[in-house]
Amino acid sequence: LTAAFCALSSFHVRYSQELRAYPYLLLICSVTLLVADRLSARPDRRSVLALAATVAVGCYTNLTYVLVLVPVAGLVFAAGQSGSDVGRVAASRIRLRFLTGVSLGVLAFVPWLVWTWTKLGSRLSRPRTTEWSWQGVGDRWQALTIAVGNFDRLTWFGVVLALFFVVGVVAALKMRVGRAVLIPALATLLGWEVVLQIIEHWSAARYDTALWPFIAILVALGFERILRFLRWRWLCWAACGAVAVMLLVHVDAYHRRGRPHWDRLAEAVREVRRPGEKLVTIQHFSRTCLTYYLGEPITAIDRKPKGLRQRLEGSESLLVVS
Repeated sequence: LTAAFCALSSFHVRYSQELRAYPYLLLICSVTLLVADRLSARPDRRSVLALAATVAVGCYTNLTYVLVLVPVAGLVFAAGQSGSDVGRVAASRIRLRFLTGVSLGVLAFVPWLVWTWTKLGSRLSRPRTTEWSWQGVGDRWQALTIAVGNFDRLTWFGVVLALFFVVGVVAALKMRVGRAVLIPALATLLGWEVVLQIIEHWSAARYDTALWPFIAILVALGFERILRFLRWRWLCWAACGAVAVMLLVHVDAYHRRGRPHWDRLAEAVREVRRPGEKLVTIQHFSRTCLTYYLGEPITAIDRKPKGLRQRLEGSESLLVVS
């Protein structure tokens, strides 16, 4: 059920099709869960090295990867308390091996972090705080599940999936390992939003990608618990089919809205651009894509009139791509 929800969630589909770090982040977070599970069962040197390599790749993929390490630590520590799962291996040994693997992976990322610290600091210094409300929470849930665009409002089917999620949370809290993973995951999610508020950085659904696998698991877990109450097997299949169809409807709506074909846009720019004419884009994502397809560095004005005025000074002609 979790795999089916991942395959049919428009959030997962959308970010799997963009040239961004998020699909790789989803993959490496899932691999982290598998590696942590292996270390819990076999805390040998290979497991430590596998965890270290995974953490290093995760950090280089996206800085928000570190968010997944908190609930994963809960998973490892919970397994370390279960004699049936780990045999005679002491829980302290599992925890020590886990911390060693994480530390080695983070250390491998330190050189790059030091190298890019100045640029990273300048990116974080642009204040644009998100103002939260109950409507904003609903919109965020919609974005994390079935939204066609980034700013869609919560719909009735989004509420149904939220109900599945709540049932899944209740079911997880009844299990020891569920509590060990779920409570740290929720605390990490809330803490991350508080940090973004403190540094005055706006929030977006894609910033929660590292914890998204847990959302998918809980939605599927809640749906599975609800299916248990359906007496007839055909009714269970009908419920699964109905949910799958509704998910496909939202994926279809996403494809119908469409995304820009940057190769075609680049060709249009070549056709209308005058010789030697300066070229700017409105925002950074279009700058990245056009830089790739045009094969030349392009600047972005970040939707600021001041940036546009600066580019206009001393220019006979300026081509702006929005």
